[in-house]
Amino acid sequence: KRKAFCENILKVCEDYGIDGVDLDWEYPTHAAHSTPNGQDYYNGADPSDTKNFTTLVKELRETLGENRLITYAASSSGDYMDHKAALDYVDYINVMTYSMGDPPYHNSPLYRSELTRKRSGEESIETFHGKGVPYDRMNYGVGFYGHGDGSVYPSSVQYHKAVDALSTGKVDGKSVEGYNIRWWDDQGKNCYLGDKDGKMYASYEDPESIGYRVAFLKQKGMLGAFAWEYREDDSKGTLRKALRDLMDGKTVENPYPGNGPSTPVTPPEPEELYPAETDTPAAPTGPFVDLGADGTANCYVVTAPGQYKFKAMKGNGNYSVGTVKDVRLLWETCNTAEAPERFSVIESYGVDNGYITFKTPDTLKPGNALLAAFNSYGDLLWSWHIWIPATPISENTYGLSSYAFMSRNLGALIDAEASSSAVDIRANGLHYQWGRKDPFPTPGGSGKMGVAGKEMSLSGGKLTTAQSIEKPTVFGNVNGDWASATNGDYWGDTSDGKSVYDPCPPGYKVPKREDATAIFKTNLVGVSTFEYNPDAHWFKVGEPAAVFPLPGYIDYTGSMAGVGKRTDIWNAHADKDSPSNAYGQYIYEGPVSKYSAQTKARGGSVRCVSLEKVPFENAPGMPVQGSYTRKVFDSGMVELSGLCFSKDSSFIWGVGDQGYLYHIDFADNVENMTYTEHYYHDADMEDVTLDPATGDLYVAIEGSQKMYKLPAPGYNSYSTAFYVQEAVDMNIGNSGLEGCTMYKDGKIYIGCQYGANLWTYNLAGEKLARIQLTTLAPGIEEVGGLCYDFQTDLLWVTDSEAFKLFVFDGAVTKELAEYDISFIGNPESVLVDHKHNCVWVGDDGSSSRLYKIEFSGL
Repeated sequence: KRKAFCENILKVCEDYGIDGVDLDWEYPTHAAHSTPNGQDYYNGADPSDTKNFTTLVKELRETLGENRLITYAASSSGDYMDHKAALDYVDYINVMTYSMGDPPYHNSPLYRSELTRKRSGEESIETFHGKGVPYDRMNYGVGFYGHGDGSVYPSSVQYHKAVDALSTGKVDGKSVEGYNIRWWDDQGKNCYLGDKDGKMYASYEDPESIGYRVAFLKQKGMLGAFAWEYREDDSKGTLRKALRDLMDGKTVENPYPGNGPSTPVTPPEPEELYPAETDTPAAPTGPFVDLGADGTANCYVVTAPGQYKFKAMKGNGNYSVGTVKDVRLLWETCNTAEAPERFSVIESYGVDNGYITFKTPDTLKPGNALLAAFNSYGDLLWSWHIWIPATPISENTYGLSSYAFMSRNLGALIDAEASSSAVDIRANGLHYQWGRKDPFPTPGGSGKMGVAGKEMSLSGGKLTTAQSIEKPTVFGNVNGDWASATNGDYWGDTSDGKSVYDPCPPGYKVPKREDATAIFKTNLVGVSTFEYNPDAHWFKVGEPAAVFPLPGYIDYTGSMAGVGKRTDIWNAHADKDSPSNAYGQYIYEGPVSKYSAQTKARGGSVRCVSLEKVPFENAPGMPVQGSYTRKVFDSGMVELSGLCFSKDSSFIWGVGDQGYLYHIDFADNVENMTYTEHYYHDADMEDVTLDPATGDLYVAIEGSQKMYKLPAPGYNSYSTAFYVQEAVDMNIGNSGLEGCTMYKDGKIYIGCQYGANLWTYNLAGEKLARIQLTTLAPGIEEVGGLCYDFQTDLLWVTDSEAFKLFVFDGAVTKELAEYDISFIGNPESVLVDHKHNCVWVGDDGSSSRLYKIEFSGL
């Protein structure tokens, strides 16, 4: 059928001399109207139609050849089709930027306003662009109609009916007097018909509103415009003539201004926020060093004088910014109060075959600069931060993370030093609104950075994502989210890898919270290595110490706050409960250090971390991991979550979190090991340990957060030994107790999944200590199982999230080793066995497995 369809289209084209075909499927996978009886699909709609649509345009192109046009109409939502895939076979897409609301909302708003319901035309076009559709492969849809309220006006209000309302006070012979005042929504760039109070009764388009749409599509470099539909215009052809004339740059009179404001329309010129430059140095000619050879980014670091280039790509993404006509230097700063001379940080710049190029002075001048690419319409396509530090940037985990932190804030020219002298202003770094890719030099206060070029200005309201890109020096000064549409993943919190808006240079990213929980934590003040010095404007934490300046932050008004006393260090995590906020470590007077959500409009600091984790180096003399074998038990053993030796070490006790206590016998090899069920109690048993003094077993119970005691020698009854009250108070349910092991002097270690907490108790139920293992081992995510080795005074911990074995000294003051156990599905228990030169690890799965991991030097 598809083949016949394509061949019939070809025949019509040939018979009538038609240039091509426009497909109006519109909604593959979903019928255009509501489905009857709650059906998901009907009238031929099918969930595979997205792929079928791509197949259709592919076969249609093969049938029509390369010289005929193939276009299609697409929903303003950007859904239903794989537009990027379809572009291989079609010439352009007609985006239906209309039918987006009924009164009291606009039918086809250009920009979002309080009268916008679903989306605006701008948001629609940016959605398509974000899906990989270039601007110059899209036409903007202009509605020659609007919608009425269904009472005063009919549900569909064609332009000729709007003209009737304005000129005669009647529509379809019915009076609309008092409801036919032309109002103008200047934020949405839309006219509408309403009453004297401005309440909307009908939406429509006229030459004035069309003028703004033409200006928008020209600024974006879109292919053109189309209209729906011809017959809805008035008898004079007012709208279609206006659309043509406006596209040609002519001035158009609005013949029906009504009672609202209206002036002759000429497509507005693009905002001259960054006017074309004159008297600029000649572009560099090379040869160039490619800064993006190992990966593109929104920031590039330069450490030596020379000529450089990087591809004109959007951050680290796969999308070009489009055709670049020229490059402009938006601003330069040396991070000091005195503004540098123009072209002293970046001497010259240009564009060369899809690359942005620039040259530094022969004597490098440390500082920061922002280069931007523009198209032939003068629209800013993208911008990049050039970072020229005065001293080398180093990196270290500082005992805070499995990732390497940079030694300074993003944009800082030198490292901050923990001394009695005040931190050098050059160590402060630049400021970032959460989720934005471009930095802001400190705009005022004692830490003000002098800028050559365009200084920071205020938006006066929210920004769209597109506007944040087009206006990188405009600060979104709103008390909340600077973005008009909430996006919790601007910096890659919920996705893998680095996001296209990440401001860090190649090889680095904005950290997620889980990348560095030792610094992004509830209270840093309680950490032994934490020190706060407001007199010298720094704080430090970690071993060796990571030193952070206290530069303050830009508050939502655009003014500096807390200079020399405070800092807010962003991470990538947005607040899902309060979408206008995002998280960071907030340090202020007291000292107080808390992991808290602040408004996304705040201009905080960023400390980048490496993209890849830093391998942990085991301490000298630690055991060396070898090969492994395993025993897969039958379905009778369910979820092996805890292990310990019997009192004479002749067999292994195992517990399952379905409530079973197992007796596991050794054999000549692992595969021949057997088990018997010894005892059952309906409880979530997560780990087991044996008191060497009495032979009693102690079992960690998740959920209720308590320890059971199973007395020797029978082990066929239980009693509650004690509760771990702090775990109870945390209200963490099934993220609670996971591990337990006897320690010296009648003490017992108890581990928790949540926060990798480790408690020390005595058997009388008295808490002696608590530590978060993340403060010692940044790579640990939870406690799965525990085993204290009396022979070597080491504590072994399994982590089923990180898929590792962690080893600490017996007193748990430092991490000594890490071992990869990613070959185990859910490693929840551990037992050190010197006799067999191995470590046993239990797999807590529906069919339990016991792994024997060989170790030398155990």
